Amino acid sequence: MSEQDDDNTPPESGARNIHVAPKMGQNACAKEVFNVGVVYGGVKQTVNQQGDDERLRDDLRKLRSKLTVWEREKCDKQAVVQDLKSKTNNLEKEVQQLKQQACAKAVDIQNMEKKIGKLMEDVKPHTDEIENLENNIIPDLKKQIRTVEIRLVLLRETVEDTTNAIPDLEKRMEGLKMDLEKYGGEIKSERESVAELCILIEHLKKDILDQKKEQETMAARVQKIETDELHIKAEMAKQTSDERREREELQRQTQKQHEEMTEMKAKLEQQLNDEREAAEGKIQELNKRDAMQVKRIQDLMEQTQQASSDPSKNPGQIEGVSPIQLTQQETDLHATSSPADCGDLYDASEAGHLEEVKRLLSLGVDVNCKGLRGRTPVMVAAYSGHRDVVELLVSQGADVSLVDEVDNDILHLACVGGDLETVEFVLSLNLVDINSRGERSRTPVMRAALGGHRDVVELLVSEGANVSLVDEDGDNIVHLACVGGDLETVKFVLVLNVVDINRRGLGSRTPVMWAAVWGHRDVVELLVSEGANVSLVDEDGDNILHLACVGGDLETVEFVLSLNLLDINSREERSKTPVMWAALGGHRDVVELLVSEGANVSLVDEDGDNILHLASSEGHMETVKFVLSLNVVDIDARDNSGQTAADLARRGGRHLVADLFVSSSAQ
Repeated sequence: MSEQDDDNTPPESGARNIHVAPKMGQNACAKEVFNVGVVYGGVKQTVNQQGDDERLRDDLRKLRSKLTVWEREKCDKQAVVQDLKSKTNNLEKEVQQLKQQACAKAVDIQNMEKKIGKLMEDVKPHTDEIENLENNIIPDLKKQIRTVEIRLVLLRETVEDTTNAIPDLEKRMEGLKMDLEKYGGEIKSERESVAELCILIEHLKKDILDQKKEQETMAARVQKIETDELHIKAEMAKQTSDERREREELQRQTQKQHEEMTEMKAKLEQQLNDEREAAEGKIQELNKRDAMQVKRIQDLMEQTQQASSDPSKNPGQIEGVSPIQLTQQETDLHATSSPADCGDLYDASEAGHLEEVKRLLSLGVDVNCKGLRGRTPVMVAAYSGHRDVVELLVSQGADVSLVDEVDNDILHLACVGGDLETVEFVLSLNLVDINSRGERSRTPVMRAALGGHRDVVELLVSEGANVSLVDEDGDNIVHLACVGGDLETVKFVLVLNVVDINRRGLGSRTPVMWAAVWGHRDVVELLVSEGANVSLVDEDGDNILHLACVGGDLETVEFVLSLNLLDINSREERSKTPVMWAALGGHRDVVELLVSEGANVSLVDEDGDNILHLASSEGHMETVKFVLSLNVVDIDARDNSGQTAADLARRGGRHLVADLFVSSSAQ
């Protein structure tokens, strides 16, 4: 049988259920009545109330679940719409580029057509010249040569050349032949020029044809893109319409749920009032019965005293009272609660021992007593995630408005613990501000994000938690989620799109810097993919590579190096390089990686300390051994204060490291 069923079991009849407390007052009597269950007439109402309350919580959980699902679907749809918008923008840019290219093609075609016309004009003079040479000049030259040849033959055969005409004729014929050869060469040259121009014209015509085909292809592409764009816009309109309908439907369901919740609360309040009135009536009746019982016991005690003073009467034979009954009544009258203190209740609440908490409360332990760090039992129960204990303590008067020594209230502590049902119950009380400021001015949702409790973060956001606030260090919810390192929590917070991913917090550090310090590689990768700027530095001049080396997570350092955005030997304000920070932290594997990637181990910082000084000062033996194996750093080098690496090791009590230097020097 469950604890709840045990609580609802009717008490046995008999004198042991009557609690005589004439000095405790009405409130104590009411508390005792509640604990032992004398007011049994109200048990059925209590069961109904608990059932209705549980159903109300179930409805609230279902509604929150629906809201969460709707938010996720909304984010998914927004991502789809954003993707569609991106595609539309890309298509519009492509259309613009294609149109510009088409316009350029048209200009090119026009220029080529003009060039062809000019070439055709250039071909015409060459053609005319060839025609003139072939039709006029060349035939005339051949005719003249023929005439001269005939005259020479005649002169040589019939007439004595007394006037020296033959040499003149031969000279003239030689000149005519040279002219003929010259014009023949010109004809050949002109023909070659014409042929080249014709080839060029053909090439230009082919280019024009290709350009026109490309124009047609681009026109078809533009047409297709415009059609696709219309389809995408139609899909976007459909997505927007569906989202609007879903939002309206969810608002309708939320309104309906709110009305049902209001009606249920009114019903529960009425039941509580009825039960309270019934309990008060029972308490008054019990007070009367207690008073009568006390008077009767007092009368019995007086009779006992009289009997003891009158030997004629047997003390065991007082009127109407047996010795056994008198002994039991006297025992009940003088009974006292077993000793119990706040520490017992504090420990039982923290451990979740419900029955022990009930027992201690029945003994009168203060439900609001304070323990470690000023925390009450209900606070430590909430911190440990014991919802049943929290509910019991609240029903017994636990004050949920109290805060501990560092200003954390019960909601802060429940969110640190991360138990969803406990947080839901605390919120259902409507007594704690969901954005209350606690330790370091952090809100409950900040605490949940730091602890990596995504479900609690989602619940608080759905209940109105403000995720844009910052703590006293300037850190927001993204900074804290990145320190916590839960990837899903970081994803959810980023999806809210409320906080700048590169906002500066404590030490002027961004979220990606904190993720690197704590060695959460998956979170670093996510932030980089979402646009985190890895080139920034904090107030000390440390960049993300410095901080990753401080943290010492090898995979995180590997990822940062793979980005190829930071100088592996970059200096921060104290002139320390990433490999120096890795050595100072004793992260040998990181030092080896950086050295393999080109880190310079011969550099010194502003104090004159080299990598050996830094590794030795903290006694990191394995790192020192690796650096020595490189044979690059002077083992006897002194810093600005004149100290060697061995000196720093001895001063820090790192004697094994100091001995290592001695043995290395001896070699």
